[in-house]
Amino acid sequence: MALSPAQAKRGVCAVIVAYEPNYDHLIELLVECLAQCEGVVLVNNGNPIALPAFNHSYFKHIQTMGNIGLAAAQNLGVAWAAAHDYPYIWFIDQDSWPAAGLVQTLRLAFEELESTRASPAAVGPSLVDHRDGVSTPFVRFTAGGVARYHPAAQAAHIPCDFLIASGMLTSVARFHEIGPWEEALFIDNVDLEWSFRARAQGFQCFGISTARLSHTLGDAVARFSLLGRTHSLYFHAPRRQYYMMRNRIALYRRPYIPWTWKLQDLPRALVKTLLFTFGVRPRRENARYLLKGAIDGFLSRLGPHPE
Repeated sequence: MALSPAQAKRGVCAVIVAYEPNYDHLIELLVECLAQCEGVVLVNNGNPIALPAFNHSYFKHIQTMGNIGLAAAQNLGVAWAAAHDYPYIWFIDQDSWPAAGLVQTLRLAFEELESTRASPAAVGPSLVDHRDGVSTPFVRFTAGGVARYHPAAQAAHIPCDFLIASGMLTSVARFHEIGPWEEALFIDNVDLEWSFRARAQGFQCFGISTARLSHTLGDAVARFSLLGRTHSLYFHAPRRQYYMMRNRIALYRRPYIPWTWKLQDLPRALVKTLLFTFGVRPRRENARYLLKGAIDGFLSRLGPHPE
């Protein structure tokens, strides 16, 4: 049974984390989230933002004292939603944009999966890069490699091994059952770790073919064809390279992380290390942060970067 827009938004709280955002886009995103959700909580991790007075009784602006990290900020948002008795939470990044009716589609999908006892950890939309319109497939990690599943009308609910946090919807009860985002990871691979932890507990992530979210991965992207398939290479600042390297190394050491992911990610990490050390500027900075990340990941030194 389809939900009306008013029914769909009831009980859903959007959680947005901001860090030095584009102000105009953030305001437009807040307005859209207020249209699709009953409640919205904005956790600002950066410098204070002067927001307009939204004529909405279910909007909360939380200003942190410094950058506490993406995971901790999202947990703050969930805590506010839970304290105000919202049964559903929907995460969205500051640089994303939801299609009309996205929350309605995701909530209905989650409830349908719950009714069939599919034990959904969360549901998420298909991500479309706003720079070139390329859609990111849902993936599963197998012994033979990465299986990619593009949205298709004949497969409304696509089981997948992980969901990107932006656009992800789950129930507050299920989130608490699985556990919060791991704050020690700070940023990068936070959603991957949560999805794998959910899988280890017997839950399943699902991609929803009919849901679309415009999103940006990386500071820039290069697409190229190899062996009959299009590949994407995302570029990040050296500091982000540190977190990406550190957290993936830390996850390699954990027994609940699937070995199939480790098997395919290790060669990818080695290739990216060589590429960003010798081929992508600033090479010296990239090398320094990647090396520091690898050492800290091996020693499980997590949290914010020491600088």
